[in-house]
Amino acid sequence: RGDQISPKNSPTIVDLPARQSKPNPCDEDEVHNLLGTNFTNDDFNDHDYNNRMHSSVQNRQFLLKSMIPIMRLTVCTILFAVILDAMFRGSTKKGPIEVHTQNNTTISGSNFNYLCPTTEIKQSLNDKTDFFEWYHEDNDKHSLPESHNIVSNISSFLTMPFDGWGYNFLELKKLRKRWKVEAFGRNLKSNDKIYESACGEGLNLLMTSIILEEKLGIENLTLYGNDYIEQSVNIANQFLDLVTENKSTIIETSAKKGSICKGDSTHLNNVPSDFFDLVYTGYIDPIVDPLDIDEDINSTDYKLDNAIERCNSSDPLVQKVAVREQAVQEEWFASWISEMIRIAAPGKVIIIEETSLPLCFSTDDWGGVSRSWWEKAIHKYKWDVTKDILMRDSSVFDLRYHVMLKKNDAAK
Repeated sequence: RGDQISPKNSPTIVDLPARQSKPNPCDEDEVHNLLGTNFTNDDFNDHDYNNRMHSSVQNRQFLLKSMIPIMRLTVCTILFAVILDAMFRGSTKKGPIEVHTQNNTTISGSNFNYLCPTTEIKQSLNDKTDFFEWYHEDNDKHSLPESHNIVSNISSFLTMPFDGWGYNFLELKKLRKRWKVEAFGRNLKSNDKIYESACGEGLNLLMTSIILEEKLGIENLTLYGNDYIEQSVNIANQFLDLVTENKSTIIETSAKKGSICKGDSTHLNNVPSDFFDLVYTGYIDPIVDPLDIDEDINSTDYKLDNAIERCNSSDPLVQKVAVREQAVQEEWFASWISEMIRIAAPGKVIIIEETSLPLCFSTDDWGGVSRSWWEKAIHKYKWDVTKDILMRDSSVFDLRYHVMLKKNDAAK
């Protein structure tokens, strides 16, 4: 799913401007002349027959000529009414408009929320055996029966380990504070929109917003995200609704909740492109047993042990298998990161927290990519980012590291 597992020993909404009033195409002098014209019987009274006949023709011509300004006035009146109607509609109506999504989603002009998928998502490539058991265990602890009031349990909620980290909210907030200020704080301002790919129970999103508000005064962030595990999404929505609607006296924040949806982080089809001011993930969950060599084994630990044996093998053929497994792992990471880049707005940053090294280099972890992989990946996958890559060591887990990329400006 992409949230942190601890090591074994984690269009722009643009209001269309009101149409400017156009000058009335009617000739004011002509309208005045028309309204000031008076017709009398004397103008048409003639006792001479020939003169009467001649006058009749003239009268018809006169009447035809007289109708022209009347017709012009009618057309001008209708046109003026149409212009007024267009001005009224343009200045008062703010409906949803289409944005660049992969399934033609619309975004509401009032709260910038997009629709969550209504169809069942496909099984993710890293959804194997008991890999997500860490998350389910934490979710079960945080899922309260309907008879319980989550407000009264918020304190215990924040002191429980969550999302497989092995740490609780308060502990991670202290450990992550410096990093969040450095990386997130320099790239966000009040009222921005941030997105976490694989947001789990939403606590990392909340933690980020609280740190930025406390330390830098960055307020009114709107929090968006997705998670593969439906139970995590339900908890995130419940918890963030509670906190952002100021129903809790324990946590105070000016942040607002955007759309939190169930979704595979490598296929965010419902999420708009070029939309968010910052996109990040707390952890990219790797694929255990990428080639399904041990698909009959129903244990993640056993699969990892067998993969490590292949890494340490002196047999060249077995080593080639390990190389192929790492190549699949890198493709998985690339597909995840490509979606994060797509939904970030031009010129904004993309952050990958707690990146693990490849399993063959860090056998106490779950698998990942090397530090040197990123520069190659930018060229290989033609990512729309600059060549500048910021990396920092994790303050939580040994050998893990954070990565920050920056999307190219729109002009480029």
